[in-house]
Amino acid sequence: LKDMEEAAKLKLQQDLEERRAKALARREENLENRANMDKLKHSQGITKSWVFSYFVRWPLESYMVPMGVDETKKKGFRPRPKTAK
Repeated sequence: LKDMEEAAKLKLQQDLEERRAKALARREENLENRANMDKLKHSQGITKSWVFSYFVRWPLESYMVPMGVDETKKKGFRPRPKTAK
């Protein structure tokens, strides 16, 4: 009975050590990912003003209008005139 209790305690202790090692490895990976993300946000935050000052913002309505087209020459569906019988 004592051998079984000792074996169970030993197994429990090994499981706890294994879980702790996995948790520490996961923590290290998360810290590394977070540090990378912080550096990326910082570098993108620096260039933000240049990007907005370099590119011109166009109004959304102008995207739908073809450029350089005469408004009087609109093409579209025109039904054939009916012929008199």
